[in-house]
Amino acid sequence: MKNILFFVESLHCGGAEKSLLSLLNNMDYKGFNVKLLVHKRGGEFEKLIPNHIEIQEISYKINYLSRIKFKILRLLNFNKKNHNAQLF
Repeated sequence: MKNILFFVESLHCGGAEKSLLSLLNNMDYKGFNVKLLVHKRGGEFEKLIPNHIEIQEISYKINYLSRIKFKILRLLNFNKKNHNAQLF
Protein backbone atom coordinates (compact mmCIF):
# COMPACT_ATOMS: atom_id res chain seq x y z
CA MET A 1 0.00 0.00 0.00
CA LYS A 2 1.39 3.40 -0.98
CA ASN A 3 0.92 6.51 1.15
CA ILE A 4 -0.11 9.84 -0.36
CA LEU A 5 -0.07 13.08 1.62
CA PHE A 6 -1.78 16.21 0.33
CA PHE A 7 -1.07 19.57 1.96
CA VAL A 8 -3.30 22.62 1.74
CA GLU A 9 -3.38 25.79 3.82
CA SER A 10 -7.10 25.50 4.60
CA LEU A 11 -10.32 24.18 3.12
CA HIS A 12 -12.03 27.53 2.65
CA CYS A 13 -13.57 28.36 -0.75
CA GLY A 14 -10.91 28.68 -3.43
CA GLY A 15 -9.75 27.24 -6.72
CA ALA A 16 -7.00 25.02 -5.36
CA GLU A 17 -9.28 23.70 -2.63
CA LYS A 18 -12.06 22.92 -5.12
CA SER A 19 -9.58 21.13 -7.41
CA LEU A 20 -8.26 19.08 -4.48
CA LEU A 21 -11.81 18.15 -3.49
CA SER A 22 -12.59 17.03 -7.05
CA LEU A 23 -9.40 14.94 -7.13
CA LEU A 24 -10.18 13.29 -3.79
CA ASN A 25 -13.75 12.48 -4.84
CA ASN A 26 -12.69 10.95 -8.17
CA MET A 27 -9.57 9.09 -7.08
CA ASP A 28 -9.32 5.29 -7.14
CA TYR A 29 -8.15 4.38 -3.63
CA LYS A 30 -7.18 0.77 -4.33
CA GLY A 31 -3.64 0.41 -3.03
CA PHE A 32 -3.42 3.95 -1.62
CA ASN A 33 -3.62 5.34 1.88
CA VAL A 34 -4.44 9.06 1.61
CA LYS A 35 -4.00 11.71 4.31
CA LEU A 36 -4.73 15.42 4.15
CA LEU A 37 -2.52 17.84 6.09
CA VAL A 38 -3.93 21.33 6.66
CA HIS A 39 -2.38 24.42 8.14
CA LYS A 40 -5.71 25.51 9.62
CA ARG A 41 -8.83 23.37 10.23
CA GLY A 42 -12.27 24.49 9.16
CA GLY A 43 -13.71 25.86 5.98
CA GLU A 44 -16.65 25.19 3.72
CA PHE A 45 -15.03 22.24 1.93
CA GLU A 46 -13.94 20.29 5.02
CA LYS A 47 -17.33 18.60 5.39
CA LEU A 48 -17.15 17.48 1.73
CA ILE A 49 -13.90 15.54 2.11
CA PRO A 50 -14.55 11.76 1.83
CA ASN A 51 -14.92 10.09 5.24
CA HIS A 52 -12.07 7.60 4.76
CA ILE A 53 -9.47 10.38 4.37
CA GLU A 54 -7.69 11.35 7.58
CA ILE A 55 -7.41 15.12 8.10
CA GLN A 56 -4.55 16.32 10.30
CA GLU A 57 -3.79 19.87 11.36
CA ILE A 58 -0.22 21.07 11.73
CA SER A 59 0.50 21.54 15.40
CA TYR A 60 3.41 23.67 16.44
CA LYS A 61 4.42 26.19 19.03
CA ILE A 62 5.37 29.65 17.85
CA ASN A 63 8.19 31.20 19.80
CA TYR A 64 9.16 34.85 19.77
CA LEU A 65 12.12 34.32 17.46
CA SER A 66 9.88 32.70 14.82
CA ARG A 67 7.40 35.57 15.05
CA ILE A 68 10.14 38.17 14.61
CA LYS A 69 11.58 36.26 11.63
CA PHE A 70 8.12 36.09 10.02
CA LYS A 71 7.51 39.83 10.50
CA ILE A 72 10.90 40.66 8.96
CA LEU A 73 10.22 38.39 5.97
CA ARG A 74 6.82 40.02 5.53
CA LEU A 75 8.38 43.48 5.53
CA LEU A 76 11.01 42.40 2.98
CA ASN A 77 8.28 40.97 0.76
CA PHE A 78 7.38 44.49 -0.40
CA ASN A 79 6.37 43.59 -3.97
CA LYS A 80 4.19 40.66 -2.77
CA LYS A 81 6.04 37.84 -4.53
CA ASN A 82 5.03 35.38 -1.80
CA HIS A 83 1.80 34.75 0.09
CA ASN A 84 1.99 35.03 3.89
CA ALA A 85 1.57 31.24 4.22
CA GLN A 86 4.64 30.72 2.03
CA LEU A 87 6.67 33.10 4.17
CA PHE A 88 5.52 31.40 7.36
